[in-house]
Amino acid sequence: MVTFQYVLCHLLLLLISYISCLNIKDSSSDKAYWKYSSIPIIVYTLEEGLRWGRDIDWCAYSYEYEQLGKGVDTGHEYLFQKLWFFFSFLGLSYPFVVTICTFVVIFSFFYFIQPYRKYTYLIIPLLIAWSGPKTINFIRWFFALSFVLIGLRRFLDGKRKSGLCLAFCCSFLHLGTLPLAILTIIISRFKRIIIKPYVAIIISIILVVMFNVEFLKHFSNVFVVFSNFERMSSYGQDPNFWLSAKFERKGIEDYLATMIPFYLYLYYGHKYKQDSQDSHDSFLCNMAVVGLIVRSVSSGIELLDRYAISFDIFFVILSVWCYYYLKNNWHKKHFYKIISAIVIATFALQVYKFYKPLDNEIKMHYYWDSNLPPAERIAPFYEI
Repeated sequence: MVTFQYVLCHLLLLLISYISCLNIKDSSSDKAYWKYSSIPIIVYTLEEGLRWGRDIDWCAYSYEYEQLGKGVDTGHEYLFQKLWFFFSFLGLSYPFVVTICTFVVIFSFFYFIQPYRKYTYLIIPLLIAWSGPKTINFIRWFFALSFVLIGLRRFLDGKRKSGLCLAFCCSFLHLGTLPLAILTIIISRFKRIIIKPYVAIIISIILVVMFNVEFLKHFSNVFVVFSNFERMSSYGQDPNFWLSAKFERKGIEDYLATMIPFYLYLYYGHKYKQDSQDSHDSFLCNMAVVGLIVRSVSSGIELLDRYAISFDIFFVILSVWCYYYLKNNWHKKHFYKIISAIVIATFALQVYKFYKPLDNEIKMHYYWDSNLPPAERIAPFYEI
């Protein structure tokens, strides 16, 4: 019953998001946009927010929340501690706090993609399926990243002061997201493509084939700066640990195979918008290029992997542009039909990964299924 419930809830979330966003496609006003957006936002918030023991970080942060409620300095960033202490002061239960964080994440997705409402009916379901498994675990990371996305959208729309303030709030929630905020603001200043997609793809292939993880250890001294921050001091104390392959690194053939969809998204997504005079479109392509380079060296390295997945929203948008380009041109070349089939297959695979049952039923519980203490829930996530 638990497995059936898990699969059904995830499929319903995708279906409701798709149907609701179809209405957004033809909406011309912001009022209509948020009217139809509110439905998938609420459904996502409840479905993902009320998962019980949904991953390692969920279990770990339950203890942190308990400590923060007692006024204990956990060493986390200032704003994060104050927010969670305030939630505890209000008497909010831990699952409800996680639900609030989940709401902020999905709201930031909708807020950022407002200019692309024509494609929302595909972007949002794909973004949920693509990012869902990561957002449910890295709670604080994506909570901070949400402020970067909201601030970035305001900055791109000309509201620079509020945009910068919101974007840099991330450093008071998770210091690790600060480089992303700085990078996005810098890249937004470029009005044209920094590196042509085909050049970026060639660089990526070279990195996948030739990159050696040991090379990163030459930059270990850079991480000493983190020693000045109590919560981040572990980076400075043992930088080689964070710059080593913590998990099994993919073989070159497997790595290249997983990169092919990103090559297709970037190349054909750019072709769809290559004649666009909108600098925002160039910005998305530039962000995808940077994301591609980071992803090319991130396999097995948790720290780099967190940065790589932070660029997923840009790749999702480009993947939809890629689909539109191929759809509009597949009658011209038989080759385009083959590429279209590959792209659609990658979409289907992401959706399947999102709703497929997990390897242990205890990982698929919702708030009403089980109230086992988090300390007892964390063990299955470490099982191999």
